[in-house]
Parts: sequence; structure tokens; C-alpha cells
Amino acid sequence: SREQRAMVYSRSKLQRDTLPFGTRRDVYVEGYEWINHSIYPCHVPDEHRRVLVGGPQCKKPYLASRYNISAMSYGTLSQNA
Repeated sequence: SREQRAMVYSRSKLQRDTLPFGTRRDVYVEGYEWINHSIYPCHVPDEHRRVLVGGPQCKKPYLASRYNISAMSYGTLSQNA
């Protein structure tokens, strides 16, 4: 297919053969950070799983998960969708 041929050409020229899904940012720029899945995850104590949002003056502080992951794909929210 054309997609496979384009991928082979990109790889042969040592160019990037993948496209980021759901972002227009250059995810390969130095300093860009992300979270990778771990094959061997480590145990996270319960007291470190959530972060308190809101200080002493906050009327309704809450504990937020460190990794709030939406069930909706960010790609569906992009301009191209």
C-alpha cells in the first residue's frame, strides 16, 4: 500500500516514520516530557496516589489522581477530527 511504501522510504532516509496522534507539538524536541507505560510497574503507596488540590483558603479542596486519564481520545478533540 502507499502507507507502507511511504513508511519504508521514511525509514530508509532515517526520517521519522510515525505521526504523533492527537497533538501538533513536536514531541521529539529536547525537554519535552511524557509518561511511558512500564512493563514492570513498581508499587505506589496509597498516600502518593493522589494530590491535594486547594490550599487552606479553599472551600472545597479535593484529592486528584496524579494521572487523570480521559476515556476520550485526544485525537477526537483535535481540529482535524
